[in-house]
Amino acid sequence: MDKLTVISGTLFFLANVFAILSLVLPDWIVSDVGGDTRLGLLQTCTTLQGRPPTCFPPRLQPEWLLALVCIVLGCVCITATEFVVRERNMGTD
Repeated sequence: MDKLTVISGTLFFLANVFAILSLVLPDWIVSDVGGDTRLGLLQTCTTLQGRPPTCFPPRLQPEWLLALVCIVLGCVCITATEFVVRERNMGTD
């Protein structure tokens, strides 16, 4: 494998990791007004007056649902690209 393939494969992998982390962590919108509120696509967490945080899955509006679908499809496409590049390089060695 040449350097460019290794670098691009590493960057594809990191993009995939960051996209998955952005889905898992509920830190898309953070507010400290009236307690601690963290909103995400898959999870919303609230903390009121020092109580333990309460997390629950939100009911997504169509726009946010479309964003979730696009991110998941992007992760699938990046993973498929990684496999195609890896298989192409394994066949040439």
